[in-house]
Amino acid sequence: MDGQYLISAPWIMPRPGTFIADGAVLVANQRIVRLGQAGEISGSFPNAARIHQEDCLLMPGLINAHCHLELTALSSLCPRPGTVDFIDWILSVITAKKKAPEKLFKDGLAAGQQLLLESGTTCVGDYHSPQWFQTDDAPRNQIRAVHFLEIISREESLEQDRQPELLESCLVHESTQDSLVQVGIAPHSPYTVSLPLLGQLITMAEKHRLPLSMHLGESTAESRFFRDGRGPIATKLYPFVGWQDFPPPAYGKDSIDTLLQENLLRCLSAVHLGTARSDQLKEFARLAVKPILCPRSNHTLGNPLPDLEAMLNSGLAPALGTDSLASVGSLSLWDEMRFLHQNFPDLPAEIILTMATVNGAAALGLQDVGQLAPECQADMIAVQLRTPRQIPSLDELIKHTDIQDIRMVMVGGKIEKSATGIP
Repeated sequence: MDGQYLISAPWIMPRPGTFIADGAVLVANQRIVRLGQAGEISGSFPNAARIHQEDCLLMPGLINAHCHLELTALSSLCPRPGTVDFIDWILSVITAKKKAPEKLFKDGLAAGQQLLLESGTTCVGDYHSPQWFQTDDAPRNQIRAVHFLEIISREESLEQDRQPELLESCLVHESTQDSLVQVGIAPHSPYTVSLPLLGQLITMAEKHRLPLSMHLGESTAESRFFRDGRGPIATKLYPFVGWQDFPPPAYGKDSIDTLLQENLLRCLSAVHLGTARSDQLKEFARLAVKPILCPRSNHTLGNPLPDLEAMLNSGLAPALGTDSLASVGSLSLWDEMRFLHQNFPDLPAEIILTMATVNGAAALGLQDVGQLAPECQADMIAVQLRTPRQIPSLDELIKHTDIQDIRMVMVGGKIEKSATGIP
């Protein structure tokens, strides 16, 4: 659909907790031009094409700040979460990735995108294995994405395993392929990337102004490995991947304290943080670390849930992710928000929705998504309301919204899903 068009609805929520009754959003050239009362805007732009979302709430598209879409089609090859311990689950994922044919990965990427889209997610932070940065036949991006190149290496420098060439070629390839895609760097975790290499990757991210994301503080096994070099990471994971000759760290402190001491948390979005203590979270706030939480994944894999109260009290602004279908039952952020709503009953619904929108944009380093405002990208969704004549209840929105309630999904001014047909 070219030119200007006006999308109206009984209610518009520019940001969680703020509402415009009988509102409209004017869209042109992929961006929001204006929003406000439908009557006022309609009279000012009589030639704009009209789309009315009856009995709906227009709101920002959801932002899934951490996902592994390439694992979407591999979930059947992995044990059900909760049936094995966390490190054994990691070994099963490694085995599945080795055995899976290339087509399964491609099918998974496409299917994962579709699942996100259907549930109202318009932007994702997605960890990619290196091969997906250099293929021209990957599925078309229907949603906005930050593709994080996942780095796993115990070498101590970039030069030891051709990482510089790989990184540079990936960055150039991705940045020229798709206007919906940006790139980032994802050192997998502090126990699967050496600390010297992690420092170089941070420097590279700073140099290129790229978002940086890493799993951190996910499990007690990680904490033990850093404290004394023992536990299942040392006895199971390292021998399994051929790293038995790399000496265990035994720093005498957990991974988070170690990285704080080594100044290796600069410009970082930290994923999971189930073991993070309140004093560490205060340091995160000082360093502007951006937390990304995947509470359902923590729960199903037997890992600690994050201390969300301490996180918020420290001034941090956590985002939400779903992780992958290898660890959770769906890629729906509505399910993720419901889990938070049920397990953190004192957490206001407005904060939960902010985690899934505004905070997600900040965690991915995106300045013009996550809210409905002039000059922002036209990424929005229409959600069916049960009581459209009343001001929407955010608690009810989180409790009841499911895929069938997502009536429209727009990404960059293009309607990708519509219950009434795409104009």
